[in-house]
Amino acid sequence: MVFLGARMGIEPLDWALEQRARERTYNYQMRILALDTTRYPTVKTALAATFERAGWFGWAVKAEFEADVGRREEIIRQGIGLFPKSAELHGTLANFMVDQRGNLDEAERLYRQSLEIDPKHATTLGNFASFMVDQRGNLDEAERLYRQSLEIDPENATTMGEFANFMADRRGNLDEAERLYRQSLEIDPKNAPTMGDFASFMADQRGNHDEAERFYRKALKLEPQNAIIAGNFALFLAEHGGLDEAENQFRASLELQPNNATVVERFATFMADRRKDLGEAERLYRRSLELDPTSARITANLAEVVLEREHPDEALPLLAKAWQLNGQEANELAGAIALTQGIAQRCAGVDDGEVLGRLKTLLKHGFERGGWSFNEILEFAKGRLTVEDHGLYSALARALLDQAEIVGLEKSDRWLSIEAVPLSPDDSRD
Repeated sequence: MVFLGARMGIEPLDWALEQRARERTYNYQMRILALDTTRYPTVKTALAATFERAGWFGWAVKAEFEADVGRREEIIRQGIGLFPKSAELHGTLANFMVDQRGNLDEAERLYRQSLEIDPKHATTLGNFASFMVDQRGNLDEAERLYRQSLEIDPENATTMGEFANFMADRRGNLDEAERLYRQSLEIDPKNAPTMGDFASFMADQRGNHDEAERFYRKALKLEPQNAIIAGNFALFLAEHGGLDEAENQFRASLELQPNNATVVERFATFMADRRKDLGEAERLYRRSLELDPTSARITANLAEVVLEREHPDEALPLLAKAWQLNGQEANELAGAIALTQGIAQRCAGVDDGEVLGRLKTLLKHGFERGGWSFNEILEFAKGRLTVEDHGLYSALARALLDQAEIVGLEKSDRWLSIEAVPLSPDDSRD
């Protein structure tokens, strides 16, 4: 199943929320927005005048606290109608198009329009940089935008922290990333999200677990309700700390975000891998799948737990579904699904030739390897597969994790006899 130590993704905060200096203003505006104006027309008139005096910011705040997505877009567009030269509102609508509509082309158009209005708007430059990384994969353009944003506003600790993430995760420039993290925290020593990112960096990239733990605890002291930091600290503790504290952190993260499929999935993986509580792990994976029913990864992890609970007949349709959800793509997840599917077929007395053929095609054409672990499924397979089959699937697991291990498969007569099978009916690879 997915390797437990993989760090949780951190969703970018809305640009307005990143401006910590405006928190008091937000609280004030929120009280205004909570007023019941239906019975008091004079209050409604005064409220409208308040927003007009507040300029673009009043409309941005009004939209932020509107629960209905359609109405929120309407409010932002009304604000743009009143303040057509507001780079901030165009940037706000661009963020909305990404986060709520998934309309990336419209989002990019709005980011560019915002920068036409104000080419030196540091926040929009930073947000557009994140967009170019996450949505377009244009790393060179993203780096240019990050640097331009920080040149204009060198004291923006949030953008600097995001740029540090970029340099670590996308560029692999660890020294530059560490310098940026430390500089960001010098500017804003109470920025818990950046502190949590730096903790993950120190653990994953520097291997400095003592320093990582210190920063995790400091970040959670600043923001004990931050589910992302709590979840990442739980992952850290599962690998490097005590299981009891790790479980407590997972439960705290789950309590903060009970409807976050990733949070539930991580806890499920912990319960399976570390606690060996397969019943609880299955319950959590099923809950995670309810929250994200199209996730091939969660479906595959659930199938593995079901198989390890001695239900191969139930695991096989789940694995077939996971394969379809993965889009029959040539990636690491495809390899994990196929390997688990082959083991399940052998356990159920079903021929695994087609699955092995797909694995042959996958290994031949290559894929990016990352954070998967086959320890549990291979341990389960011991005694359930023949010695020859277990040896073959063990060799396959090593090859899926390390391209250099593919040569080891040549020792298996059965593997040599397997014909490559396309990953999908319309796949021309063989």
